[in-house]
Amino acid sequence: MIQKFITDIELKGVNEEERSFVAWASKGTLDRDDEIIDPAGWLLKNFQKNPVIPLFHNYGDFPIAKSIWTKQEPKDKPIGLLFKPQFAETELGQEAFYLYQNGYMNAFSVGFDPFEWEVDGEQYSKAKDGDFQIWQKGYVEQKKKKPRCTYRKQDLLEISGVLVPAHADALIEARSHVSTPEMKQYL
Repeated sequence: MIQKFITDIELKGVNEEERSFVAWASKGTLDRDDEIIDPAGWLLKNFQKNPVIPLFHNYGDFPIAKSIWTKQEPKDKPIGLLFKPQFAETELGQEAFYLYQNGYMNAFSVGFDPFEWEVDGEQYSKAKDGDFQIWQKGYVEQKKKKPRCTYRKQDLLEISGVLVPAHADALIEARSHVSTPEMKQYL
């Protein structure tokens, strides 16, 4: 599984009663790994069967939210993956909603399984090349350049609430309003 972060969440449609808002889970722009996820390549069927949103990709704890809907936007020529998280009525879910709503957290991350990708103009696929054949030890040294990868088709596994964004200069520090031991431990 690969994980990619986004900070440009542009909170829209905040609904305090529902504990929800609309945000970007991913956009088709170059990240700090010199990689791009093609917004038109998202496969959402499996994610929609279990649209839970963990905190920090931690699958050992309960989720903080679920996605009410997830879609490629705009529909005709997607620029990213838009979703609407609804935060749980648990103490941790309510705390996470507060931190997002008040700007203490501003990032989400997608975990995905790539099926097709392109590196330096060469096409690869999981079916033909196996899992991450291009990332094998020595690939970068053999090519004498950093791989630039564009993921063309990928299965969305999860969307996580995170602190560490894709861009190193866009970190946000969560300082206060942390009441649960679980959130303190994560932070």
